[in-house]
Amino acid sequence: MKAIYSLNLRPEVLVPVQVQTDSLIVDGAVCSWSVDEAGNLASVEVEFQGLPITYTDDGRIMPTTPSLQEQAYRVANFLANQIYFQTAIDAIDPNQIVLGSPAVFPESLEEQATFARTPRRVWKTISGGWSIQAKFDPAWYACRYADSIAYGYFSDAMRATGVFQKYELLFKVIEYFFPQSGSGLDAAVSAHAAAHDSIF
Repeated sequence: MKAIYSLNLRPEVLVPVQVQTDSLIVDGAVCSWSVDEAGNLASVEVEFQGLPITYTDDGRIMPTTPSLQEQAYRVANFLANQIYFQTAIDAIDPNQIVLGSPAVFPESLEEQATFARTPRRVWKTISGGWSIQAKFDPAWYACRYADSIAYGYFSDAMRATGVFQKYELLFKVIEYFFPQSGSGLDAAVSAHAAAHDSIF
């Protein structure tokens, strides 16, 4: 089975393509470039070949796995960074990888038969903006300065546009307040959270 992730350019971004755009292989993925009639980059495709077919609990074909999604994100992030480094244009958002399922296709006659009789699971996430605002009240500021590092991590997480970057920064907030590691960290966080939510 092969899986293809299509990464569209950000709205109102133009990347002129003036050279031949041959596909290339990055971390086992075939990366290709779609150019529109005006000669601008239209999308980037990240294709993985030779994948085993995996199934959901109810017998549907799974288009991706957590490990494949992670690998695809790394490749997409690398390509986005290379385009930005080379052109100073932030053209593609690698978070598209986690917002929808890739297109999957059979690669053999046996897989064609499997695809013909087995439904596939697909999903698409619609992202939108949100804002939670509170009243400006600097009376609280001074007493929070001692934990300014944690507030810095949390504020940077709120500003971050990437879901993985948000997760990483929010996890740093947890690490700041809970210095334990491994199972000790899990137990400490659960004990603290249990006082606020019985699910823990």
